[in-house]
Amino acid sequence: MSNFAMDSRPAVIQEIEKTTSEKVYSKLSTSDLSKELAESVLKEEERYNIDEMKKRAIHVSRSYDEFRQMVLCANLKVRYYI
Repeated sequence: MSNFAMDSRPAVIQEIEKTTSEKVYSKLSTSDLSKELAESVLKEEERYNIDEMKKRAIHVSRSYDEFRQMVLCANLKVRYYI
């Protein structure tokens, strides 16, 4: 944008844009981003597991209760003890 276009906007708009950009870019930290990414990955993994279990359970379950129980256990971790 040219300087003329920047100056022709109301001062209120310019101030809002300035404070908004300061809020967005001043507190950017990699630890917060990595935490948010990890949470998003876990949520997506959970959603995927539930969806896949629904697709499997619809073919093998004999009742709604059995289907529901299979879907509820979709995100359980299987541990083998020797």
